[in-house]
Amino acid sequence: MKNRIQNEKYVKSGLTLFLSLTAVILVYLGLSNLKIINHYVSIMISALQPILIGLVLGYLVAPLETKIELFLLKKKLKRKPAQMIAVFLTTVFILIVLILLIWILLPQVIKTVLDLSVTLPGMLTSFTNNLNEWVHSDSKILEFVDEAIKRFNTWFTQWMQSGIYETLTSLVSGILNAFGFVLNVVIGFIVMIYVLFEKDHFRGQAKKILYSISKDRKVNAFILDTVRQCDRMFGGFITGKLIDSLIIGVLCFICMTIMKFPYVALISLIVGITNIIPFFGPYIGAIPSAFLILLTDPMKCVEFVIFILILQQFDGNILGPRILGQSTGLSSFWVLFSILIFGELFGVVGMIIGVPLFGTIYYVIKRLIEAGLKKQNLPIETRKYVALDKLDENNCATYLTESKTSHRKKKETKQPVKEQEDE
Repeated sequence: MKNRIQNEKYVKSGLTLFLSLTAVILVYLGLSNLKIINHYVSIMISALQPILIGLVLGYLVAPLETKIELFLLKKKLKRKPAQMIAVFLTTVFILIVLILLIWILLPQVIKTVLDLSVTLPGMLTSFTNNLNEWVHSDSKILEFVDEAIKRFNTWFTQWMQSGIYETLTSLVSGILNAFGFVLNVVIGFIVMIYVLFEKDHFRGQAKKILYSISKDRKVNAFILDTVRQCDRMFGGFITGKLIDSLIIGVLCFICMTIMKFPYVALISLIVGITNIIPFFGPYIGAIPSAFLILLTDPMKCVEFVIFILILQQFDGNILGPRILGQSTGLSSFWVLFSILIFGELFGVVGMIIGVPLFGTIYYVIKRLIEAGLKKQNLPIETRKYVALDKLDENNCATYLTESKTSHRKKKETKQPVKEQEDE
């Protein structure tokens, strides 16, 4: 019996050592071949793009489908017909919204872009002439502007001679990629329908796998509760941000039409799309839009900048908090941190999903820390650790709650003694 236990101990130790060495070797090989891994990961993501689009669309519209299905079940409809009707109504609703957006915005955006392609060179020339007249009195500024114009002309001439072929190649490649992306979206839309039908089955499979791996019921309950909260946080933020950006885009369109700004449809589309990016989004959308208006009318550009500042204040202080609330529970510092980190790692997509993704990671770490503190009978409120100098291991919780008050009492008792000594 002892030999058997000892052999099992040696087997476990050897297996742990083998797995640790394997993990170290794999990490080393991965770090040594990052470019190759990145290449194959890009190929895999490109191949799976329709599936990923379908999963994302299905995840975003699943709450709407669930609400419709529950409403139909309350009307005494059977589960299978209720699910089919809910998926059908959800799909039709999404299609109607997309068709309306394309029907309203696309013709105006195309017309604006075509007009810009014709008028932009003349607008740039006029703007340059006006700038030259404005700075003509100052020779230093005039020299700087002339030098900038000469460099631009030199670059443009070189580009016309050698770079136009590469540009046309890139343009053709971009058009082909755009058609490929549209095809992937269509396929992804079909995948979304299957995801909506199978979402309950996927949920059951995930729980089945969890319970097969872990026998600890408390751990399973903790994991499931954490996953549910993270799902509410991530899904609530992304859906809320999309709704918020749609409202901001519509408000921008209405206000710009009333105030008679140029390029209303194009600028409203830019402002609405870039507003999805937290923190930096409004500035990313406002800068090129303001430049377009500046070429047409400098005074209108000033009015536009003031209008955008007011609109973003309304979004940041009134509309955004009402729609999003405290969905992530992150402070302003962590919001900025997550946007910068994930933006650097994954580009624009990282800037969009960075806040809810980091909020999810933050929540998981917070739950684990709180569970560890509860096991040690310690409070979980951060404020109780602010004034903590040391921990009394015999009476941890009492010490933490009373450390601040006791520190104040000591200061109050020392003060009268000092006054008596002075007397």
